[in-house]
Amino acid sequence: SLLCPNFHHKTPNRDSHDPDHLYAFCVAEMRLQLVALASVALAQAQRVCFEGIVMDSFCIERGTLLDNPTLVTLDFPDRHSVHCLIEVASCYQSVYQLLLDPVDGATSYCRAFQLDEGANQKVIDLARIEGVCDTCEGSGTTREGFRAAAIGTIDESAGLSPPLLRLTELRSSSVGCAGHTRANLTGVVCGEAGGGAQARIKAHGSLMLISWGFLLPGGVVFAAFGRHLDPIWFKVHKAVQVLGMVVALAGFIVALQSFKVLQDRGPKKSYTHACLGVTVMAAGLFQPLNAFLRPHVKEGKKEKKRLLWELLHRGLGWSAIVLSVATISFGTQLTMWEVEAQAAYAAAWGFNAVLALSLLASKWRVKKQQPSDARAVSSDTTKSQPEVKEATPAA
Repeated sequence: SLLCPNFHHKTPNRDSHDPDHLYAFCVAEMRLQLVALASVALAQAQRVCFEGIVMDSFCIERGTLLDNPTLVTLDFPDRHSVHCLIEVASCYQSVYQLLLDPVDGATSYCRAFQLDEGANQKVIDLARIEGVCDTCEGSGTTREGFRAAAIGTIDESAGLSPPLLRLTELRSSSVGCAGHTRANLTGVVCGEAGGGAQARIKAHGSLMLISWGFLLPGGVVFAAFGRHLDPIWFKVHKAVQVLGMVVALAGFIVALQSFKVLQDRGPKKSYTHACLGVTVMAAGLFQPLNAFLRPHVKEGKKEKKRLLWELLHRGLGWSAIVLSVATISFGTQLTMWEVEAQAAYAAAWGFNAVLALSLLASKWRVKKQQPSDARAVSSDTTKSQPEVKEATPAA
């Protein structure tokens, strides 16, 4: 009767002596009372306020700013553009967080609260009023480091770190927390972000540097300048190109699984890099198929189809290499290791340049050692060599 004081009034007489029915009814009434008490407690929970930079979880977990990849997110959140915050899908589809300014001489910001998913639209609406971006209203002046004052209740039952702030109101930082109790910061998280994302970026970049920066250009160089080393040049060219495309394909798969630049149509450098990368990979993957379908040389003579095929194969190969230079150049600017990546890329091309000079010197020595009559015979013999040696693609 103490737990279910009303069950005598509400249970039908015909069930008044049924223990199971009485127990079920009592449990149901207790649940209703608990829900009512919880609702009252939540309504009476003290609303608190916190003012700070608003940052999306995507850039926090990425480790560096998507719109300024050389900057660590929690070191330079004030350089994060309003455009990236509210107009790039990966950013505005993630949960927004509030950052605590550096304290006690620290240089990094800390994560004070994460907002509930329903807060995203409030953040976007206020940022459009106060910010400068493509979809902003035009009256704002904030381009980077969007700040706001968030008012809500802390939900410790969610068990999140940093704690969850259920937003009820979002104010301009110029208004601040006037009239509200400032939040007691007990679950601040500092220095924990970006490990997994940066590892994937490093893996993608390393694989592409090895393939398109070193192996594939090296194979093309050997085919272009090493034909006097017959038949070794073709074997080296084929082996290096196959290995290079396998490594490149692995790097391409990492990019497709880890990044959404094409869907986001995000920062211009990232989007340009992605578009060029897809183009280069398409050309590279077409080359093995192209080589397999090459027309054969008949009776030592190249027909028109064969000449056109060689033009296509070599032209496409060299075009892919040239485009890869632009692609990798953009890519090195999208990491926090820009200087190191560019140095590695320069070293790879330095090696290939030395390889080209060495092959040219070797070719010159071979020609110099041959008597003039032997060179003429050698030239005639080369023109009539079997197709495996003469008709092999250069790139």
